[in-house]
Amino acid sequence: MTSMRVASDLASVLVPIGVTGAVLAVLCAIVAAVAIVRGAGGLSGGAVGLWIPCAVLTLAAGFANQWMPLLISGVALVALLIAGGVVRGLADATAPGREASRRLAAERRAQAAAAAPVPAAVPAVTEVSGAAAVPGVLAASDVPVASGAAAVPEAPVASGAPARPTVGAALTGAVSTLARSKPAKAA
Repeated sequence: MTSMRVASDLASVLVPIGVTGAVLAVLCAIVAAVAIVRGAGGLSGGAVGLWIPCAVLTLAAGFANQWMPLLISGVALVALLIAGGVVRGLADATAPGREASRRLAAERRAQAAAAAPVPAAVPAVTEVSGAAAVPGVLAASDVPVASGAAAVPEAPVASGAPARPTVGAALTGAVSTLARSKPAKAA
């Protein structure tokens, strides 16, 4: 084999390796730009650190005097790092305006919540047909019905009344009783 034949065979292998290196280098440059925009310095450094071996791969295409992959990877890194920095700067410059609009929206939500009517509580039934009932649940016979439609009774307001235990508290107490290693004996 002549040296020209060997050079041609090597070029047919090394040029695709160089193009692959350029594609990977451009992807690393894109990741670096996005990391700069998001303020992730470690990710940006890692992407640029991975860009270097990918750019070295593009040198393989230089064996066949194909310098475009190296040029593309270098220009892509510089352009995307500059673009990432500019976008980050714009995002930082508009941050006070975005914060003010968030505060205004939170104030509007608070005003809307304050203006909303408070629903009336339903009185609790302690006993249904001789059996203990679940607090907060009415038996069907205890609900007054007016002209064919179910009416919700007004809850009596008791000042200083102790808070009723909720269903969750009742379940928690039952579970903690079952979880004891030695349950208390009935006296």
